Parts: sequence; C-alpha cells; structure tokens
Amino acid sequence: MQTIRYTGLTHPGLKRTGNEDAFLCQPLWTKDRALLLVIDGVGGYAGGNRAANIARESIRHYMQTPKGDTLTMLREAIIFANNRIREEREKVPRYAEMCCVLTAVITDSEQAVLHYVHVGDTRLYLFRDGKLSKITRDHSFVGIREDAGELTEVEAMQHPQRNMILREVGSAAHRIDDADFMDYGTEDFQAGDSILLCTDGLSDMIDVNSIVGVLSGKGSLNQKAEKLISLANEAGGHDNITVIIAGIQKVKIAPNKEIQANPVDSETVKDVKSPTAAGDSSTRFAKAKGVGMTGIMIGAITFMLLLGIGWFFIFWKSAATTTGKLPDAIDTLSRKQPAAPPAPMAILPSADTMLLRSPLDATVFKKSRDSSGARITLLPLAGAEGLVAMDLFIPQKDSAIIKNIEISGFQTGIIVRGTGTLILQDVLFQNVGNPLSIVSKKDSAKAKIIIQTPINQ
Repeated sequence: MQTIRYTGLTHPGLKRTGNEDAFLCQPLWTKDRALLLVIDGVGGYAGGNRAANIARESIRHYMQTPKGDTLTMLREAIIFANNRIREEREKVPRYAEMCCVLTAVITDSEQAVLHYVHVGDTRLYLFRDGKLSKITRDHSFVGIREDAGELTEVEAMQHPQRNMILREVGSAAHRIDDADFMDYGTEDFQAGDSILLCTDGLSDMIDVNSIVGVLSGKGSLNQKAEKLISLANEAGGHDNITVIIAGIQKVKIAPNKEIQANPVDSETVKDVKSPTAAGDSSTRFAKAKGVGMTGIMIGAITFMLLLGIGWFFIFWKSAATTTGKLPDAIDTLSRKQPAAPPAPMAILPSADTMLLRSPLDATVFKKSRDSSGARITLLPLAGAEGLVAMDLFIPQKDSAIIKNIEISGFQTGIIVRGTGTLILQDVLFQNVGNPLSIVSKKDSAKAKIIIQTPINQ
C-alpha cells in the first residue's frame, strides 16, 4: 500500500526575535489523506502572529469533517479564515493591519493527487525524478517578473522590492467566487514524489539547486527539513523560516493492520512515525466461527441494535453541545457577504495638493491626512523634482499605512527604512522614477510591503 509521511519545522531566523510564521501537518479524515499548511503572518510581531494563528485554527476547524468536493472545501476554509481575520481586525485596534499569506495542501495517497490553495508569496514545490517544479506563483511584483522570465532566480532573490506582496489573507472580506484572490488546483502526487511547502524565509535565502541537493540526499524528512533551515540561516536568516516536507511511500505491512499518523503543528515539531495498530481481524473471525451460524446471526442483530442506540445518544449529545461553537461549514455562494473593495480609479477628483521641498515622514503625513480628510496629491516645488516624496522609518514590530494619495513628479516616491511593515492602499504614482525603495543594512532584515490595491504608474 501507499502512505503519506510528513514533517514540519519553523525557526525565527537570525535577524528577528519573534516568529510570525505558523504551520500545520495532520491526518485528514482517513489514513490516506493529510492536511499541510504554511502561513506567514504580516503586521508586526503581535499582529502577524495573531493572524497566522487565526488562519491555522480556522482552517483546522473547518476541515474537521468532509463535506463534498475536497478542493472546494479547502477553498471555503481559506475564505472562512480570511473573514475571521478581517473580523478580528475590526474589533481590536492593535490588530487593525494584520493579515497573512499562506499555502494549503491536501494530499491523497489513495488517489495519488494533491489539492492546493495559495495566496501570497509562500510556496509549494513538487520534487519528482530529481527535478524541482514550483507549483504556485508568487503574488508579488518581483515574483510576477521572475515567472515571466524578466528576472533570474538570483536577481529575484536579491531584488530590493521582493517583499512587496499583492495579495494577502484577512485584509478584506472575500467570497469563494471572488476573482484575483486565491490560486488553486490539483496535481498528480505519486509514489516516490516529495513536496515542499515553505515561507519566503527559505525561498529568499537559498536557490533551487540547493533545495534539490537536500531533497535528493540521504536522511529522514526531519533531517532534510533541518538542513534546509540551516542553509537559510547560513545565508543570512533574514526572516522567519518554515518548511514542510511530505512524500508518498510504498509500505509493506502485515494483512489487516493500519498505519496511523500523528498531527504536527508549530508547537510540536517532529518526524511523523507510523505505528501499526494492534489486533488481527482474521484471528477474531476464526474464534467466532465455532459458535455456529445461528449464534452469529443473533450476535450480529444484537450488535446492530446496540450500535443504533449508541449512535443516537452520541449524535444527540453532539448536537446539544455545538451551540456557540464555530460553524463547521459556510455556504460562501448563497450567504451574502461584504464584497471586496473596488480597485481605485486612475483619476480621482477633489484632491488636496501639497508642494514639498523636503520628504514627508509618517507623522507629518498623518497630520495632513487628519486635517484634510480628502485625497492628497504630493508634488515637488519647482526645482525640487529630484527629491523624495516620503521617507519612512518603521521599526520591526510596527506597521504603517499610507492610503488615498497620489505622488507625482518625484525621482523617488517612498523610501522605507527599518524592518516593519508598510501597507499601501489606493496609492497612485505619476511620472515617478522609482516608486518604492527599501533601505536596509547589509545582511539585515528588510521591511515588508503590502499593496492592498494596485499601484498605478
């Protein structure tokens, strides 16, 4: 028979004190299926960690009981997690900017397939016959250019804007039929194949050849995961690093014995073992055979009656205790939910204008925003066209949001310093030489930039 084996590890890296990543590895419904999930939280340590944990627990809860098509259910689970994060953002001010990116996979060793859903710049790779293929596409400016062949892998890894993501989970309410939110699909997953799920803390640090070298080498899944994290840290360890490795193996077992797997998540990191269950049904049948056909029939009828009574009381108790718990399912097509906010128009009227002779910082911009309330256009004073419009410093655990502005005529639009998170909403750049520039010390972590609506240039 074929069985799925998996392991998961996470590490804060060398530049960050906290870990905003989370992951989940656990059996799903039967011994033939597993649920695998990597999440990268965004929004400062407290917010990012909270968003990642909400996503993990929401998806775990939603997937407890099978309900129809597997891939559709996984997509609904992501929507469920997205909208729970969104609700928490609205309730708790300090979590107002939190969100996350993630890749979720369900493997099915019996059907030899995997189903995946993906949002952001986490990744899913398939390793087959010595070749590593990237299944997901990065929802980022740099990732799009790399996938299009405009940037090499090394150029993308070293690009100053590689952390600018275009899609995330939790920043806006979504429905399952929303376009341009999540990617999803089904791939063959055969005996001998391996898959790798990882956050950008790994993929930004080590290249494909290094990953292939580890996956094709000797050692347990856990040892390979440890090696990947070690290589990422040796390359600088600029971000949190999370890795899941899974593979389908052919296993020889005694007749009628089951293989069982244990769940793994961010709190319990280990290589999953597969103990065989005790007992042999052929022995039990041989003992019953001497009772006689009549005895067997009576015993069977009695057993069915007891089973029915037991099922009734279990079902009644379960139904009586579910009040107030999270729903097991949501119908995202029929239940009305708030739609995602529309993308901004290229030209927005009624704008206030600020003429700058020196760059704005976040505090000055916020005061200007609070006093006007309208859309603001930033322009350089005559002769100051080579200046920077905004120069922002964002500490590691903080985030800043810039929204509803137009920046026009500058050499550089926004310079971002520090290792926090910058969130851009409804930002328009016109005739700007370099819209965004991330400044960091050598071998140190860089700021993460989230674009919640498209930037126009």
